[in-house]
Amino acid sequence: MANLVSSVTMPELSLASNTTLREADVIVNARVAVDPTILEAEMRQVVEKACRSRQIAVDFRQSQSLRPGRPTPTHRYGSEPAGQTR
Repeated sequence: MANLVSSVTMPELSLASNTTLREADVIVNARVAVDPTILEAEMRQVVEKACRSRQIAVDFRQSQSLRPGRPTPTHRYGSEPAGQTR
């Protein structure tokens, strides 16, 4: 498992498999402030390029790109209760 949290840092390996693989499923969970269509196209291009440079066959089986709605908080803080100040 690897994590990348910004465009100015390197990916960080957080869980190494310590094995040689013949096949792998890769899940990309990207939360980025960009149009989902653009993000998916970029992700596919980067994965294909990385695989091609290592002579690895790539097969995109499933993909889901979405733009989540605005959050609707369950609770909101109002004014201070009577008799209480900060």
